[in-house]
Amino acid sequence: MMEEFYPKAVYMPGPQNKQGYGPARVRTGKGSLCHSAEGELPGILARLDSTAEVSWQFTVLYSGVVLQHYPLSACCWHGGSWYVNTRWAGIEFEGRAGEPLTAQQIVSGAELLAWQAIQEEWDEVRRPVLPEDWP
Repeated sequence: MMEEFYPKAVYMPGPQNKQGYGPARVRTGKGSLCHSAEGELPGILARLDSTAEVSWQFTVLYSGVVLQHYPLSACCWHGGSWYVNTRWAGIEFEGRAGEPLTAQQIVSGAELLAWQAIQEEWDEVRRPVLPEDWP
């Protein structure tokens, strides 16, 4: 049975109304979309708690601490499209595009993805699905 909450994460729930698409409440795919959060922790949490239509399951801080905002299976609003959001979990890394991840973020991100792979029983790890691959 899949665990919904990463045991190493600090749970900081996001607003309950920022998940799902009508009846689509549970993701149907296996995997994650990883992004730079485009900021530091105070701004990241302010954006999550704002009225902006954005949400994601996990935030990995510079320190390597992992925050979890929604259950692993939730449809969050992180990927820019219904197609992505109903399939993959969202992982935001504290920082900005082009900024290297810290060593702690790399270790924590790899551990988080390994845990997710076990929970979702991934058969394989493949290349990223790029926007041009989306229907």
